[in-house]
Amino acid sequence: MKIWVINPPFKEKTTREGRCAQKKSIWSSLWPLMSLAYIAAVLRKDGHEVRAFDCVASEIDKDAFFRKAESNGAPRLAVINTSTPTIESDLEFVRDLKKEFPQTTTVVFGTHPSVLTNECLDSGADIAVIGEPENSIRIISRSMENGSEEGLDQANFARKNPDGSISVFSGNAFSDHLDEMPFPAWDLFDLSKYLMPGKDLAPKKFLTVTPSRGCPHSCSFCNAGSYYGKKPRFRDPDYVVDEIERNIREFGIKDFLIWTESFTMDPEFAEKICDEIIKRGLKTNWVCNSRTDAASFPLFKKMKEAGCWMISFGVESGDQSILDGAHKGASVADAEEAISLAKKAGLLTVSHVIVGLPGETKESVERTWGLLSRAKPDFAQFYCAVPFPGSKLYEDAIRNNWIKQGGAFADFEQMRSVMDLPTMKAEETMKLKNRLYLRYYLNIPRAFQLIRRASVKGIISAGKSVAVLIFSEIKGQFKP
Repeated sequence: MKIWVINPPFKEKTTREGRCAQKKSIWSSLWPLMSLAYIAAVLRKDGHEVRAFDCVASEIDKDAFFRKAESNGAPRLAVINTSTPTIESDLEFVRDLKKEFPQTTTVVFGTHPSVLTNECLDSGADIAVIGEPENSIRIISRSMENGSEEGLDQANFARKNPDGSISVFSGNAFSDHLDEMPFPAWDLFDLSKYLMPGKDLAPKKFLTVTPSRGCPHSCSFCNAGSYYGKKPRFRDPDYVVDEIERNIREFGIKDFLIWTESFTMDPEFAEKICDEIIKRGLKTNWVCNSRTDAASFPLFKKMKEAGCWMISFGVESGDQSILDGAHKGASVADAEEAISLAKKAGLLTVSHVIVGLPGETKESVERTWGLLSRAKPDFAQFYCAVPFPGSKLYEDAIRNNWIKQGGAFADFEQMRSVMDLPTMKAEETMKLKNRLYLRYYLNIPRAFQLIRRASVKGIISAGKSVAVLIFSEIKGQFKP
């Protein structure tokens, strides 16, 4: 059966991957789309004829896509990637695809259709997957090919019926057998489009590798649970390293983003992966993320030995009452210690900071600045708090009427604020976030420190990215 997996066109360079829905970051990076590559691999393993289109990375607009599509003939099934800030454009694409190919069944997946399922179906999609997509899409494709609904009760999705009614299938949304999935089908994508700074800060081709799924924590601003669930599920460490080794061998890629909710969540599991990389003598460079309350100097040293060169921490805020209100389950002291231990182990550090969580004030933002000034992470990313569907923050924002009038899903992206809180309006949140960026990166000692680490190409690339960022944030001071 002919199947297309599609990351649809969008007007801006934007990553759609699970809970991560964001424009190109300070790294000027577009991510390789793990979910789409896994879906393609699972479908191809079942014998389907699969084509992959990453329209954003390949800079293909809608007209160009349909010109290209016409020469390939209509697929029986089209699987479309979505995210909240792009959802209106995504669903418009679904409707246009349906007009072009009326016999094609359209399936949307992502955090947004996992939560606002009926809205996606009412806006043109035939099927909306709820939660983790691979197994459900495999079952749907088998059902279509066999002309039978047998087995659909094992999938997790909703379907718009010809009479306008909606059927919901509530099977197992989250697989406990991650190692049964084939490796992502990266051969279907143009990997030259995905670049991330390497150790010398110069752009390098990179791929994402996912060692686990699911997060047991309850951060109010996070919607990861709607996609991968709350139960942590771990792959076999040897199989994870098999994937890394395969990517080096087959694609010549040695730089990786270890993409999971927190790589250090289970220190023993993380250490096993590091030991296996070291044992095989793999020459690889990788970065990962971690919660601040899961820091370990011995583990950080082992990660460094295995090729990790940078770790990012979800710091969120330097005000403990803000962290407690967001159910972070970690402390300001945890953040200071985590950054300190990572730097001591020789890792570069990134702090991710959210401005505009409930209870935020100018004073609490200043305490966040105080934390950064003390901890001195090498890089920092600053975001506005966004009430993404699937998060507790979304429920709170709806219940308390915090979402400002006229706020559309297109504005639900982390460089903008859509919430007017009792303590801070959306415009002020954006201005304070912009000022943090300027205060952080217009810092001569920090710039010289990074220059010493970078190659000439890295200095040019990083300098260009920071300059673009600073210019955009300066503009943001005058136009929220």
